[in-house]
Amino acid sequence: MLFRRRAPLERFFTTYRDRSLLVHQGLDPHWLERLLRQGGGAAPFRLHIGRQDGRHRPTPVECFVHREVLPHGLPLPLLVKVGEDECWLRHLRRDEYLLAAEEVPLAAAEMVVRHHLRLQRRGECCHPHPGTLAWEDNTLLFPEPDPDLP
Repeated sequence: MLFRRRAPLERFFTTYRDRSLLVHQGLDPHWLERLLRQGGGAAPFRLHIGRQDGRHRPTPVECFVHREVLPHGLPLPLLVKVGEDECWLRHLRRDEYLLAAEEVPLAAAEMVVRHHLRLQRRGECCHPHPGTLAWEDNTLLFPEPDPDLP
């Protein structure tokens, strides 16, 4: 019986569906420590894009990030929420500053509705669609307090 080897993009979406990626070129260890302490699954898979040495075969996530995400030029670090056949991208900068680690779960929670770019998978490539946020905008919509709570 012959087995069909799945293409890198198909393997990426199969592996990372319903997960988040944090694409970066290096993070402050104290910021990362604060991020990891956040509740609600605020610890996305982290990919450092500067570690491509050419001596190993790229993984599906490395292929995806280098071929489909980075060419769009969004500022880093970048949060990527992976769906079944699409991804939502949102950078984590406000002006020239990094969002506070405590704000990342809020940004992640509203990504499907508020994002800078959406990538729609079609075959073995992703087609970009403008997001709902301008690239220079990264305001967060804080949830309204529940009036029934003290």
